[in-house]
Amino acid sequence: MSSPYQRAQHTGELIRGVGGLALGSDQEFVLDERLREKEFGILDRLTRDGITELHPDQADFRRLLGKFYHRPPGGESWCDVILRLRGAVDTISLHHSGRRVLVLTHQVVVLCMRYLLEQMTEDQILSIDREGDVANCAVTE
Repeated sequence: MSSPYQRAQHTGELIRGVGGLALGSDQEFVLDERLREKEFGILDRLTRDGITELHPDQADFRRLLGKFYHRPPGGESWCDVILRLRGAVDTISLHHSGRRVLVLTHQVVVLCMRYLLEQMTEDQILSIDREGDVANCAVTE
């Protein structure tokens, strides 16, 4: 299963080509919009400094609410991502029960998926997030 974003699909094709993925050349990855990266809304592509400079009110809201709950205009909170992932996990369980499933997705989604599957607390997952980014093309098992 893959996020519909091109970079996730491209990674899947590379895995298929050189990684020995047991997926026939005529089979397609199942694209699922619930696996797309968190929507950052008006804060998209901005650094922490850029947010503070261009949207100081949002920097204040994030500081007050915390990273887990803050939803920028036009964007999502981590809780929003978790809500859509609950449905994706249900779909995986229903349609792929007992089988291994490769999910091609993005940083916040990987962390939120871990939060769900490992039954973590908010503090636990945010602690992992503070340790560093999920590397591009990394495998989380």
